[in-house]
This record gives sequence, structure tokens and C-alpha cells, in this order.
Amino acid sequence: MRILSRVLGSILILCGVIALVVGIGVMALVGRDSRVPLGEQQWTSDGVAVVSSDGLFSVMGPTLQVEVTSRSEKPVFVGVGYTDDVSDYLSASSRTAISSWSPPGSFGTVQLRGEDRKIPGPDGLDWWVAETTGKGSAALDWKMVDGRYSFVIMNADGSPELDTTAKLKLVIEGLFETALLVAIGGLLGLLIGILSFVLTRRRTPKTPAAVQETPAVASADATTQQGAHPAPPPGASVPPGPPPGPPQQPAPPQQMGLPLSAPPQPPSAQVGSAGGPTYGANS
Repeated sequence: MRILSRVLGSILILCGVIALVVGIGVMALVGRDSRVPLGEQQWTSDGVAVVSSDGLFSVMGPTLQVEVTSRSEKPVFVGVGYTDDVSDYLSASSRTAISSWSPPGSFGTVQLRGEDRKIPGPDGLDWWVAETTGKGSAALDWKMVDGRYSFVIMNADGSPELDTTAKLKLVIEGLFETALLVAIGGLLGLLIGILSFVLTRRRTPKTPAAVQETPAVASADATTQQGAHPAPPPGASVPPGPPPGPPQQPAPPQQMGLPLSAPPQPPSAQVGSAGGPTYGANS
């Protein structure tokens, strides 16, 4: 039973440490707003746009946040649309395609060749799912859904020579709270595992010699106080004792604390008239 408890305690300690480290790490990464940073990117293109590949950010649940700053200080556009509509809009133009993403924040890009000329601006199109335009910078929040969607970054006037800095984040609702619960569970598992080791610790029993030591010492002390000599070892000769003295006389009554009896008194006598004693006996 002790071995089984220690095995389970070791498993709890190991799992508790892992859960505690993971929970604290996720909380430190995302913060209380549950934002997972995807890194800061320098996206440029000789063409008219930077566009994500089909299905790269089509995951249901999280919210994609894109903050774009134009280093040329031109008005910038950020939008999300169906992949088919985006492809038809940019099919004849040169552009940069975001082809892959590797955690924690590395994106692979591919240059797609086409015409390097200005195209009609994106603001007048009605098929965008989400869009925003800003002078020098723009920010877009898009609740991701399962499907074939692409997001686009381009100059608001549709001109080529795009030069931007983009910050991407994923907002996963409840991620911070989940990480907190994982950390608390890991801490509890760690404490329970340590407690199982403490409760199953082997206790060292007392030796019989330690238990019998006290009566032996007490007996030796009592013998010393009574003035008795220790018994001789077996086989040793016993020296003769002193010769017997004369018989002791009984102690007088005064020394024994008994009351003394009065000595016998002579018969009472009366003094006669002549001054002689007169005895009380009848003559």
C-alpha cells in the first residue's frame, strides 16, 4: 500500500508541475484579455496588395486582430472577403501571398507576378465581409468562421508599391481563465503528491534497549541511595562479615517513650497529738 501511494504521489507531482508551468506560461503570454500575439511583420510588395492564401485564417472561434501601419504614410486599407472574390479582384496584378504560418510568429510569403499598375480602389466594392481604411494606419477585428476567406492589405487608392508594418493577434475568449484553472489544478496535484509522501513516510521504531534503560538506571540509583553493595559476580568469594557483638539489652522505658510507674508508697500515717506518727491500722 505504501509503494502504491508513493507511485501515485510521484505521478501527481509530475503532472502538477507540468500543469503549473503551462498554466503560468499561457497566462503570462496572453494576458487578461486572452490575446495571443502572432508577431510583428514587415510586409512589402512591388505589386498592389498583400493577401493571405486560401483558408490560412479560416478557423472558427478566435477573433483575428490586424493592425497595419503604412511606412509611406499613404492611406491604407485592410479587408476580409471570400477567397474567390479576392482572387478575381487581384488576379491580373502583382501581389505578395502569405502562404504559411509557423508558431510563434513566422509567416512565409510568395511573390505572384502580374501587372504593376494601379487598379480601382477597394472601398467601392460591396462583397467585403469586413473592412477598414485609415490614413497612415488601420486596425481590423474579424470574428473568424470556417470557410474560404482571405484578408487583404493594400493602398487605399489601389496603387502599387506597398510598404507596411503589420501586427497580428488572435483573441481566444476564456483562454486566460482556462490557463488559470490549469495552474490551480497543477498546484493542487503537486500539494497532494507531496502530502502522500509525508503520510506514508516510514517511522523508525524504538529499540528495546532504549525502553529498558530507564528502569535499570532507576534501580541502580535506588540501590546506591540505600547503601547496599552490588551483588558479587557468580563464582566470586564473599568476604566474612564482622563478628557478632554482645546481645543488646532492652532499652529503659524512658528511651522507649513509655510512661514511668510510680514507686509503691507505705501505708498512710496520721500525726498524733504527741507528734508521733499514728498509723491508720486498728490496733
